[in-house]
Amino acid sequence: MDIETVAHDTPEKIVKQSIDPASGYQSYEGRKIAFALGLTGKQVNSFVAVLGWPLPRLHRARLLAESRSIRWW
Repeated sequence: MDIETVAHDTPEKIVKQSIDPASGYQSYEGRKIAFALGLTGKQVNSFVAVLGWPLPRLHRARLLAESRSIRWW
């Protein structure tokens, strides 16, 4: 499945969530994404936990990289 095809044919299936760079990932943002994906109960908690592990670390790494003028994206 190609993301461009999905975006063109069924844009409502693409979930977007902005994350404030100043505060980083918050669990309510993960819950918002989980509910948009149709997850329920323990699935939501597991999803939020999985997102919560790498995102803060990636955020810190990106801030460190930006402070050293390394371009990520």
